[in-house]
Amino acid sequence: MDKANLNIAKLSPIYGNNIGDIMISKCIEYMAEREGVAIKTYDILLREPCSYSQKKKTVALRVHVSAFLQFYIPGLFSLIKKIIYSIKRDGRRYEEITSGYDAVIVGGGNIIMDKMGSDYICRVDSICRQSKSPVYIYAAGAGPINNEKAAKRIKEHASFVSVRDSGSQFLMGKDGVHLNYDPAFVISDITSIERKGGVLGVNVISGCFSRNDLECLAADVASYASENKFSVRIIVTAYPNDLIESEALAANIAALNDRLFVEIMKTTPDIESISKAYADLDFFVGCRMHSLIFSLSHAVPSIGYEWDPKVQGMFKMFFGDFYATSMLYRPGGGISNKPFLGIDIESHASRVKKEVYSQFGQLIKLIKENEK
Repeated sequence: MDKANLNIAKLSPIYGNNIGDIMISKCIEYMAEREGVAIKTYDILLREPCSYSQKKKTVALRVHVSAFLQFYIPGLFSLIKKIIYSIKRDGRRYEEITSGYDAVIVGGGNIIMDKMGSDYICRVDSICRQSKSPVYIYAAGAGPINNEKAAKRIKEHASFVSVRDSGSQFLMGKDGVHLNYDPAFVISDITSIERKGGVLGVNVISGCFSRNDLECLAADVASYASENKFSVRIIVTAYPNDLIESEALAANIAALNDRLFVEIMKTTPDIESISKAYADLDFFVGCRMHSLIFSLSHAVPSIGYEWDPKVQGMFKMFFGDFYATSMLYRPGGGISNKPFLGIDIESHASRVKKEVYSQFGQLIKLIKENEK
């Protein structure tokens, strides 16, 4: 079968408050277009277009209530999710939307997990079992996983499973689980933004910093920016809680040095917004996985706060033998570019992007072969 004749559905997070997830989907669509393959994308949570808007009070209330339940009463949150799943007959909807395709790609993002009551893993399990077309899990993140039976069923029913980091592969079990680079690494190829420089970028994730940690981060950022005569750009890629944390960080930095220029850049669900945020950075301190991937894709020296083992796994995949533990940030430990002296980050980014394209091409080839 010719690639141009393939008819593929894709289930990814494409609506919601996490910009990183949305960008992954756009990167997969970009690569499919390069391969000459038609892809129809559906939101994996079956949300309606524009169902999330920061300006809607009802949405803001829903997000805050959900966050409260996830952090403090995850069991109740999980039960509510199951009830909604049943009422909306989402299992039947998955069966309907996956009918008539040569293949269904599920990914990427951290979708094989059930942390804090999330039902992602149950939905992926349902898609694999109920899809009328072969399912290919592509470059997904895995963990934390409590429902090991669902993870096992995903491996049994999917035609192909790949994850984006070694930690995810360990949780899923290496047998039959491939390791692929995150598709978001190609984001810098999609649009071009002029690099100006002179900016220290920062990204924070809510719920990971104590008050003392946030103050230490602010001190480290203020010190490094002042020493290098950088302005500070705090980049927000998830809402609303990360924005609240970003505002707190900005206030802490201002209290330490009110002469520093500090801006909060709110990214939006489009590629150009991401490029504008990251392309002209001189250095980056990141927390969210995809904030780090975006910066490294743009060949920006970056250190990451290891709030999850997947952060270290991503750095190891990107830098290979050049990886150093000093690329991981600890609040109060200071910020330094020493880990990157003598390292050509541009060449690493180029190598990784070539691998991403190659791996996606191999996936399309596999789908084509299975259709013969």
